[in-house]
Amino acid sequence: MLNNSTKKNTQTGTGPGTESSSSKPSISLSKQITISNKLGLHARAATKLAILATEFEANITLIQGEKHASAASVLGLLMLESGIGKVITVQSEGVDAEKALEAVCKLINDKFDEEN
Repeated sequence: MLNNSTKKNTQTGTGPGTESSSSKPSISLSKQITISNKLGLHARAATKLAILATEFEANITLIQGEKHASAASVLGLLMLESGIGKVITVQSEGVDAEKALEAVCKLINDKFDEEN
């Protein structure tokens, strides 16, 4: 389930404090999503998510309550202890923020490709 409220901030990649000299805008987006697969965010699912997260020029963070984890960190994702029915916030920042957010939400909604 996706929450239709997406937050969006844009910045150019050329100003002070930016890490990239690219002329593409760096954006920040977030969505809430519910974990719906039977086993939740377990080791195999966390590994799939971490591999996917490295494919984008974006920093992707998952938030559950007070816990935060980089989507690129399998151990961090496991420490979220996100089981079935848990609502998490997915934040994505960077040049590929929109593509990354869509891909991560699709993987979660597709139950990490583990259930028919």
